[in-house]
Amino acid sequence: MGIYHITTENNFKYVEFRRIVVDSKGKGIGQLAIKSMELYCTRILQANRIWHDVFEANTRGLHIYQKLGYKVFKTENLNSKALLYMDKAI
Repeated sequence: MGIYHITTENNFKYVEFRRIVVDSKGKGIGQLAIKSMELYCTRILQANRIWHDVFEANTRGLHIYQKLGYKVFKTENLNSKALLYMDKAI
């Protein structure tokens, strides 16, 4: 399984992050990784938008995504847990 998936629709290229896992917490590594992936998506993949999902209970991840400019565009219930879909235009 890859860490991202690309979709092209109406001349827009969307990249979905599928997995972002950082074991070393509190050192800014996750934020740096996300910023690096955003650069890769714009420069190499020429994407216009990045999106991903995160469980609402993942407050640490949710905080970082919001801090980096991601906004919730859809919410659904998955196994009695709130799953938030977040995106960012790049």
